[in-house]
Amino acid sequence: MLYDAHIHCGLGQPFSVKKPDSQELKDGLRQMFENYLALGIGSLRDGGDKWGVGLVAKEIAREFPIHFKSPIHGIYKSGCYGEFLGQSVDNANEACQLIEELYRKKADFIKIILTGIMSFDDFGKTDPAQFNLAELRKMIDRAHDLGLQTMIHANTPSAIKIAVEAGADTIEHGYSIDDAALELLAQSQSIWVPTLAPFANIAACPDHHAMAIYRSVSEKYFEGHQRAVKKAVDLGVKIALGSDSGATLVPHGQGTLDEFRFCQLCGLSEEKLMETGRLLFA
Repeated sequence: MLYDAHIHCGLGQPFSVKKPDSQELKDGLRQMFENYLALGIGSLRDGGDKWGVGLVAKEIAREFPIHFKSPIHGIYKSGCYGEFLGQSVDNANEACQLIEELYRKKADFIKIILTGIMSFDDFGKTDPAQFNLAELRKMIDRAHDLGLQTMIHANTPSAIKIAVEAGADTIEHGYSIDDAALELLAQSQSIWVPTLAPFANIAACPDHHAMAIYRSVSEKYFEGHQRAVKKAVDLGVKIALGSDSGATLVPHGQGTLDEFRFCQLCGLSEEKLMETGRLLFA
């Protein structure tokens, strides 16, 4: 069965996620898992949210023959991008305390947000890194001390280099990655989850969709990312299948199939993707 190493079960849903104790949420999550299984997708890695949907989903997942992992909440720096994805901290010491709290809540790994998303208005730009190398390394080391892998949301070459050098287990997104960052990634043990589907699907959206005004810039991001992934394949970078399902125009289930197709177009075989997936769902 396929897997998806980057979804957001608290985003893109037809049901409310703002009341984690509601029956509506629980029934909706059951339907989500049934839909994934029906499409042949048996392992899911959540990217966190601020409401704690991942914690509820962890319980519901036990009812199904599905492997579901969640960080519960992502960690981001106060005043920076990430409010809807988790909980904020002011510094690395607070982050380490939050990591310990998430460990006690049975988080399966730790999600850290290092940059924002790519700009639709200023191509290639995003927010500066929220944590420096020493801060991120301290956070990752604390997670590793507790036996938890780390998922690092990072775009731009400088942030990707910080994440790799700090010991990230996975680099999520990685847009605007350059050749130097790709070489560093290839020499590391970090896994790249490039999430091609969001910009690819916006680039192909119909005229009537609200995101149609961003088709041109999205196509540029998608084309550049495809080139980078193809280079990464040639360099031997470990790449995992992750769609960012829950994001705009990346529906749960179909988004995974879209991502699988985009990865194959970049030269990634199903065998290679499954080999990397086993490292994340062991």
